Amino acid sequence: MTDRPYDAALRWISAAVDDGRLDRGVFGVATSRGTVLLEPFGRGTSADDHFAVFSVTKPVVGLIALRLVEQGLLSLGQPLREVLPGFGPGRTDEVTLRHLLTHTSGVLDGKVDPPGGLRQSLIDAPAVFRAGTALQYSSLAFEGIAAMIEHASGRTVDEHLAELPGGDAMTFDPGCPAVAVTEIDRFVADYASFRRTRHPGAGLLARADGLLRLGSSLLRGDGAAVHPVTLAAMTTPQSTGLPILSADPTFAEHDWGLTWTLRDRSTTLLERRVYGHGGWSGCQWWLYPGHDVCVVLLVNNLYPGVPGVQLDNLLNAFTTGLPLRR
Repeated sequence: MTDRPYDAALRWISAAVDDGRLDRGVFGVATSRGTVLLEPFGRGTSADDHFAVFSVTKPVVGLIALRLVEQGLLSLGQPLREVLPGFGPGRTDEVTLRHLLTHTSGVLDGKVDPPGGLRQSLIDAPAVFRAGTALQYSSLAFEGIAAMIEHASGRTVDEHLAELPGGDAMTFDPGCPAVAVTEIDRFVADYASFRRTRHPGAGLLARADGLLRLGSSLLRGDGAAVHPVTLAAMTTPQSTGLPILSADPTFAEHDWGLTWTLRDRSTTLLERRVYGHGGWSGCQWWLYPGHDVCVVLLVNNLYPGVPGVQLDNLLNAFTTGLPLRR
C-alpha cells in the first residue's frame, strides 16, 4: 500500500504524461459521500474541461432507458419494430429493448457518421444473427434505444440528461467546446459530422465531476439515478454462454449487463468485482461497490493510437492503493 490512497495511480498517470504516452486529461475519485479527488494533468488542462467519452456514453443512455422502464413507459420486451416500423427489412426475428441494451440484437454496426444519418442506417442494418442468440458489440443499436426513449417519453436523450445526477456536466451538443481528440482523423473521416449525429452510443461529452457525481449516487443507492433494484438488474450478467462474434479477445473475459461492462472474468485485473465502461479515447468510468468507490479517467488520446498504455495497470494501482476495509 502507498502512504495515501491513489498515490500509485497518480504516479502512473504522471509517468505516462511525462514520457508522452498520454497527452492530457482528468483523474477523479468519488465515494458514496461525494467526490474526494479531482486532478487535471497535462499542459493547459482544467478539471472543468469536457472530453469526448465515446462508449462511456452507453451506460448513461442505458440509465435513461431504465428510468422509463421504472415508470412503466418502456418494457424490456418491447419490440423495436413497434417504434420503427421499417426496421430490419427481411428480418423474421423480434429485436427488443433488452437485446439492444445487451449487444445481442444482431444489428450490424456501421460507420459512426453514416451519410443518411444514424436512424436510417439502423432501419436498413442487416442482421448478423437472430436476436438473443449471440453477442456482437453494436454502437448503432443505441440509436434504437434512443428511438424508444423518444417514443415513450416524447423527449430526446439530450433532454433527459439533466435529470440524472451529474447530468448538467454532460452534453451531446456539437457546439460544446471540448478537448481535441488526438489522431481522430486517422479513424473518423469527418469528426465534426460525427459530433453532429449526437450519437447515443458514442457521442457524449462529459466533465469528470459529472460522471463522479453520477457514480456517487449509484454507490449510495439513493434512487436519484435508478432504483437499487434496477441497478441490480442492470449489473446482472445477460450474455453468459452466448457465442461472441468479435476478434477482440477481451470480449471473452467479461459479461454484459444492461449496458454495463462486467469484468468478472478479466485476466488482467486484480479486482474484478467491478462494473462500468471504457471509451475509444481511453476514457474510463468504473464502480467498485465492495470498496464504495468510483474512478474516472478522462483522456484525449485515441486509444488505438497510443502505444504502451495499459489502462488495466492503472486500475490495479488504484484498487491496491485503497484503504483496507475492516
